[in-house]
Amino acid sequence: MLQKPTILGLMGLIVVFAVGLASVRANDEFLMATVLVSTIGLFSTASVIALYRRGAWAGFAIFGWASYLICQPHSAPSIGAATVPNMAAYRLASAISDPIKLPSISFRIGAYPAFFTDGDGNPMLLAVQGGSGARTVMVPVNSLRAGLCLLTLAVGLVGAIVGGWVGRRERARATELQSVDDGRT
Repeated sequence: MLQKPTILGLMGLIVVFAVGLASVRANDEFLMATVLVSTIGLFSTASVIALYRRGAWAGFAIFGWASYLICQPHSAPSIGAATVPNMAAYRLASAISDPIKLPSISFRIGAYPAFFTDGDGNPMLLAVQGGSGARTVMVPVNSLRAGLCLLTLAVGLVGAIVGGWVGRRERARATELQSVDDGRT
């Protein structure tokens, strides 16, 4: 039996992503913390529900926690070569955030981020993209963390789709085996 999404559930999903995108744009530490706590709360709730209901909840919890552990949005961005989730979050944050006018940094090592602060003391991340270092992206750290939280939620939703599909196949197979067993007796 396929359960249809409710209007309330879809509205809740839109609210979470709207607050997350607002946090990416605003570069506010409080909004980023709200998105982080919401992400952890959603994955924790999904894990508890997945103990009793398999399928989509289990997929959301497994894919979400795996992505969360890979991205680690709660920690500061790493110094060194950037990972694929970090590069995706850099691009998301640089596309959504306001352009930042700061003096350019003298060194350009491809894919290695550097930290500095803007005039207000907010932490900023300079990410050099490309082998020649031709493109420089300046991303607020709080926006980057909120973007990583949104990325983990999106991966969790993909996991919910996969988990729901696997759960439906398992139920159909169990029903088929039960009907075969009933025919033998």
